[in-house]
Formats: sequence, C-alpha cells, structure tokens
Amino acid sequence: MNRTYRTCLVAGLLASLLLGGCGRNRSAGTLRVGLIRPSLDHLPFVLVAELGGAETTGCEVVEFTSGWEANEALVAGRVDLAILPFTYVWADVARGLPVRTVSFLERESDGIAARRPLASLADLEGRRIGVLRASTLDVLATAALAAAGVKAEFVPLRGPMELVAALRGGDVDAVSLYVPPIVTLGDEFPVVHWFGDADHGHPCCDVAVHADALRDRPEQVRAVVRRLERGVEAIGKRRAEAVAVAARRWQLDPAVAASALAHMRFRTGLDPE
Repeated sequence: MNRTYRTCLVAGLLASLLLGGCGRNRSAGTLRVGLIRPSLDHLPFVLVAELGGAETTGCEVVEFTSGWEANEALVAGRVDLAILPFTYVWADVARGLPVRTVSFLERESDGIAARRPLASLADLEGRRIGVLRASTLDVLATAALAAAGVKAEFVPLRGPMELVAALRGGDVDAVSLYVPPIVTLGDEFPVVHWFGDADHGHPCCDVAVHADALRDRPEQVRAVVRRLERGVEAIGKRRAEAVAVAARRWQLDPAVAASALAHMRFRTGLDPE
C-alpha cells in the first residue's frame, strides 16, 4: 500500500463529518459488519457497547467461523465491512477486487503450538504443520521456519476449529494459530513460538471495506473506525474490565482471557510503519 493510496483513503474517510453508531439492529441502509467468531480481534468493537452502558444502532453484525468465509462475504458484498487477516485484503486488492483497507487493528496475536515433546522451531524439522492457506498464519509460519532454517510440511486447513481438531486427532504435529484458540490449548499443546517475539508489531488483522460502502456510506464506515478507536483506548485504560468482557463473551477462564490479551496489540490508523 503506497503513501498516495493511504493518504487518499484516509482523506476520504475524514471528509465525512456525520458519525453513526453500530449495533445489532437491522434496518434499511444499515452497515453490515463481518466479525470472525473465534477471534478476540474484534474485542474493541464489543467493548464500546459493554463498557459504555448502551447499545448503539446503525449496523448489523454478521459472525463467521473463519477469515476466508468473512472475506468471501466482503468480496461478494454480503457484508460491507469486516475485520480480516491483512493477507486476504492484500490478495483482494492485487486481484482488482472491490476491497479496501481503512485501518490497521490487531498485531502480534499469532504463534505455533505443538504436541509434546516438541518445544522449539528446530523440533519442527520434517513435521506436519496445519495452517490456513494464504492467511497471516501461513505467511508468518513460512517466514519463521525459513529464518530458522527449518523445513516442514504445511497442511492447509479451512478454519481454526479444524486446525485444533487436526492437532488433537494426530493429523498434524503443530498448528499456526491465533488467540484465543491457541492459548486454550493450554499444557496439552504448548506454544513453541510466538511470531511477535522475533517480529515485533507485525500486523495480523485489518479493517477492510467493500468499495461500494466506502463510496456510498463513508460516514457509517468512519463511525465503525471511531468505535474501534474508542475500544482500543478502553483496552489500554480499563484492562481488568476488558479481560472480564473477553472472558464472558468468549466463554474463557479469566486467566486464559488475560493470557490471550497479553499476546495482542491493538492499533488503529494507517501509519507508514
């Protein structure tokens, strides 16, 4: 994404001065927002409603079980905006599809979990590793193993729950996965490598919009970005409450929710870095 593109995109969003809300009510002209259910990266989105004490209106939330499903819906226009792995968005743009990035969001949430006694990247030599093809989980795992000089077989799977099932069923020796699923594996399949340890601040998921929504409803798109900005601020300032919301909404033990958030960084905007 070059600087001219970023500048034009941000300018287009900032040009809108009307701010709408975003809740779960559906009416004519609402913005359909796609969220990936197993992921915590939309925690800033739900925090605004839960910590703010009131549900706002203006959009319909549509939940998916994987990034590829959410991306397909965005490309087809079945949703107007989605929080997606950045690799899907970049691939869409490269293919000339009507998808645009409007903000970064989540960083450093991915790693590799493996069955015992595997305990490091070196131990993955010749092993089978489950990944989501063309996702950040695929790209980051490929880069990490190449940097370590490790050769392994990548097994493409279709969703985080399928990755976990393959690991537990013995079909793969390790999986490249994000939080919270990776931390829920606990002592059974410990994390042997966090991508953030070697690649600080690497992006995971961005906020992507269908070009029609960006053109026709920029004020509603901007409202969602503003909501995420408020949620990110709340995570930093009201950490204990954020952990409690994450634990309740995703049915996690509070200690697991805290561990998940410890391996996530949230930042909005489109800074050159």
